[in-house]
Amino acid sequence: MVVVEGVLEAWLDGAWNRYKKGEVIDIASNVPHALRNSGHEEVALVLVTTPRMARFFDEISVSQAQADVTPERLAHIAKIAAAYGFWSASPEQQAAIGIVLPE
Repeated sequence: MVVVEGVLEAWLDGAWNRYKKGEVIDIASNVPHALRNSGHEEVALVLVTTPRMARFFDEISVSQAQADVTPERLAHIAKIAAAYGFWSASPEQQAAIGIVLPE
């Protein structure tokens, strides 16, 4: 993926790294990773992925008005990820790298 606006942080290889406009984030298949925008500016990306992953993103996508992180939304994403066979970190694994989601 290429960052086209903002600054995105990616958890790869055991650490958070910052990626700015124009920088490339290369994530190989089956590599545990996380992405976050910890700033106040929106982040825009160009994402190149497999057709299967594109279908997954299509199924979990919502409008900006629906984008609030709620337990129901997280459960929906986890359900769809499991249906595709994608691994998701547990809440404890997420907390270990600084991601705390609403309960």
